Amino acid sequence: MWDPGKCIRVERERRGWSQTKLGKLCGYSQKTISKIERGAQRGATRIVEVARALGLNPHYVRTGKGPKVAGPQSPDLARLLGTIASLDPDKQRTIRAYLDVQVPGWDDDDDGPVSDTNIPGEDK
Repeated sequence: MWDPGKCIRVERERRGWSQTKLGKLCGYSQKTISKIERGAQRGATRIVEVARALGLNPHYVRTGKGPKVAGPQSPDLARLLGTIASLDPDKQRTIRAYLDVQVPGWDDDDDGPVSDTNIPGEDK
């Protein structure tokens, strides 16, 4: 059976990253990354955000199917995504809310619009 948490752990370790470093890249705490890797937290939004921080295809991380690596990114897009990932959760929430209004369906591979249950960095 496919294990998204194990996939995330293996890819993180392959890069030589700590759970803290990965957490900072996607706006989560080390504790949240640990829970995701152990399978104690399986929220699709969190797995998608962590997959993106690792440069992996979120569908592959969740299902083990499809291409492992996300499609190519321009340097500008990579820089933009890195900047957004480094913002505090309130600013990330503002960006997500803006995108929900301006670009409906932008996160269809996700859990839907911004809510208190899918904001990076907020451990519930």
